[in-house]
Amino acid sequence: MQMPLFSIVSLIFASIVGMHLADAAETAPAKTNNSNHAQVISAELLALWADPAGKFILAGGRDGALRRSTDGGDHWQQIDIKGALEIDSFAASPKGTLLAITKDQLLRSTDEGQTWAASALPAEQQIAHAIFHRASSSWIATGRSGTLLKSKNEGKTWTAIRSKGNDAPLLALAETSNGTLLAAGNKGTLLRSADGGSHWSAIPTNTQSVIARFLSLPGDTGVLSLWADGSITGVRPDGRGEWHSSTGRPEYLSAATIDTPHHQLLVANSFGQVMRSNDNGMTWKASLIAERMYISALHVDPHDGDIIAIGARANIARSHDGGASWELTTGNAWTSRLNALAVNQSGDLILAAGTGGLMLRSTDRGQSWTSLHPDLARYVGEIIAVPGTAALVVAGNDGLIARSVDGGHDWSIIKSGMPAEISIQSMIYDPHSASLLACGPMATILRSGDAGVTWQVIQSVPRAGEGFLKQLVIDPDTDALLAVGSPGLVMRSTDGGHSWTPTDAEVGSGIEQVVAAGKGIFLAARTDGQILRSTDDGTHWQTVGGIFVNTPSGTYWDAQSGTVWVMGLGTLVESKDGGATWRKASIPGTASMNFMTRTRAGKTLLAFGKNGAIMRSVDNGANWQPIRSASSSSLRKPLIDPKTGAIYVAGRDGTVLRSTDDGVHWTAIPVHTAAHLNRLALDASTHSLIATGERIVRIELP
Repeated sequence: MQMPLFSIVSLIFASIVGMHLADAAETAPAKTNNSNHAQVISAELLALWADPAGKFILAGGRDGALRRSTDGGDHWQQIDIKGALEIDSFAASPKGTLLAITKDQLLRSTDEGQTWAASALPAEQQIAHAIFHRASSSWIATGRSGTLLKSKNEGKTWTAIRSKGNDAPLLALAETSNGTLLAAGNKGTLLRSADGGSHWSAIPTNTQSVIARFLSLPGDTGVLSLWADGSITGVRPDGRGEWHSSTGRPEYLSAATIDTPHHQLLVANSFGQVMRSNDNGMTWKASLIAERMYISALHVDPHDGDIIAIGARANIARSHDGGASWELTTGNAWTSRLNALAVNQSGDLILAAGTGGLMLRSTDRGQSWTSLHPDLARYVGEIIAVPGTAALVVAGNDGLIARSVDGGHDWSIIKSGMPAEISIQSMIYDPHSASLLACGPMATILRSGDAGVTWQVIQSVPRAGEGFLKQLVIDPDTDALLAVGSPGLVMRSTDGGHSWTPTDAEVGSGIEQVVAAGKGIFLAARTDGQILRSTDDGTHWQTVGGIFVNTPSGTYWDAQSGTVWVMGLGTLVESKDGGATWRKASIPGTASMNFMTRTRAGKTLLAFGKNGAIMRSVDNGANWQPIRSASSSSLRKPLIDPKTGAIYVAGRDGTVLRSTDDGVHWTAIPVHTAAHLNRLALDASTHSLIATGERIVRIELP
């Protein structure tokens, strides 16, 4: 059979394993407003598929990610599909019909992947795997409830050819060289059918494990069923005469391929081992690439016989001796796991995709790799639209600093200069010095004076390793900056963050929240609920008596009314004299608020908190009214569009809410993800909203 221009050398593990597990329930989003286009920039990519004629490539994954490239991966177009679907794999028929298999529905395209529509499935059916059965000229699919489905009209409609059985679910399909169909699933279930019809018979497997994948043997010798526990069931082309063996390793078999140049089979597992067999899987030899490196795909170069393996932390390994020994081409250069691999017929162009949207390409047969899309898999704690520039800068876990100058379409990873990757806890923009400042563990301050392009590392505190900085705050009326954290560390700068000195704050259990109240006044809520006050730009501190905040969760200074608010678990306290005296405010029920803002109109205060709580006050906080938000998610820091007055707030279940009437009514913007979102930024030049957290989402505003 002629090889296609592109051939997919591995389907990622998620397309088979994990489908036998019940999906975690997700909170339904609030009422949606479909006038916005949203793209999850950092969606995890799980599958690659390339047109055999070489015209286009498809990439799919979680959070509704479905992307199409017509230039070998240089540029990608996001294809709109409804919802936050998770695309596990692609399949194609000889007539050019494409199927995208998701956990919720089956998508179908007849125009080379440019548009997609849902196929008509029987009620309550979910597809796990689909193949085009050439012998019957029809599509066959496995159902997660144990059914088998068939389509005779290019995937438009489907009928059940086998009802649910005790061996549910069925997860994988294969066709032997003589057209016999094999279906496998949980509990060692292996079925065969001579014609893909209603009659299926069981094949003994000697295992109770779940299927990992099928591997067709060279020539017409049969098919191997590879099970998650390392067991192997061999089947002849007619589906009979099975034989049994084992790799001898209990780890999940995560990748497999035929190594034609070396006349052997290759199987990789989740421990980081590659096993070789030259007797059709009866016996195996193992070699280790890297301990506990989840290997997602294997590729054998037809030109020189070199073997490439991809996997966890974007490791790419290469073997020059048929898999007996390995060297890492890239080692821990990224935090993402590579999930899928695609190679052209000549083997000189290779694409690899993974978590965080990471996309790598090699044009020299895997010798070197370049990043087409950066590794954005890490949690993003802060995002800032740098005033006076086109730059958006994000910071987060594992030392993540990334920058975009085109409204959040494309991002570049920025090196901080730290010898170790620290998780950045807070980032602010200082208008006095026109600089960005970030902080984190080891009492570390990072400073950038060029809109996030380069960073200076500052560690001027003795025993810096004992300090964990959690928050940065700036006095709007002076040039004072504070960096605070645990265990009771308060640092101060008056030169735009170039140098820092410790203060005399005695905070014991550490500071949880801090706020600048103008005119040199800073207030800090300790983790034990006590409040500290400084009236000299944070140099000296005193404990304020007579008030206790139950588990401090947020602070806010309302410059218009001169009121400072401290929020806690079911608690809201206020001070109208710069924190000298305090009183408890009356709020409905036991709402726990975390963030507060005043709307552009100036007459309204809004507070946001747990379980979708929104409180609204039109009398400077004397009285609060609960507002229906249609969300049960914990709502995070709000953002107000200075031009339109629209109010946006993100939530922990992927919610992004918008109000255009001063906070009275709220609608949800569809964002194609249920991941945590916590911060928002507006890019004025492209009129887009960027939401960050576990994902980076770009929303084009109307």
